[in-house]
Amino acid sequence: MKTTKSTLAALAVICAILCSCSKENREDPTPEKITYFGEITSHVLTDAETLKYFDFYIMEYTATGEISKHNVTKWEDKVSDLYGSVKYWESDVKITLPGKLGFYLELVPKAGIDMEAGYHIMRDYSCYAWSHDAGNTPVQEAYKNGQSVISHIKAGKLSDFLKQDNPFIDAVITFGADGKSTVSKWQ
Repeated sequence: MKTTKSTLAALAVICAILCSCSKENREDPTPEKITYFGEITSHVLTDAETLKYFDFYIMEYTATGEISKHNVTKWEDKVSDLYGSVKYWESDVKITLPGKLGFYLELVPKAGIDMEAGYHIMRDYSCYAWSHDAGNTPVQEAYKNGQSVISHIKAGKLSDFLKQDNPFIDAVITFGADGKSTVSKWQ
């Protein structure tokens, strides 16, 4: 009787070990869901002379998915190796995907500006959008645009310049849950 109990106890232990091992070796039928993020970084750099006569008008998606439309009014003073004393503005928006990000940048003459006069216009801008995982491993570069230009507009040519060079940036990036994206223009 004692050996039967010992044998049954030994079998129970062996069964418990084999059952627990078989659970550890099974793969989870549902793979871990990966969360992807979309991010857009934009900056504008200009000078005080340009800001006397022009506003920089911006439309951008916020992190909550709303569209913000505004003239840039809060400029940070900086010193640039290339330009000297400048005015600087930047934005960085990050969202969990799927979702949309977008940036629109346009130079707008201030009220009362003489459209027939000549002007100095300095603009340095960039916009970069990409998707990545939680560890910042990139999935896709979605959009990239930027330029650094000082223009001296001759008298009578401002209208032509604004038609040709506006908007500087016009992009809406639609990201899927997998981090892949498509780019379109603002409607």
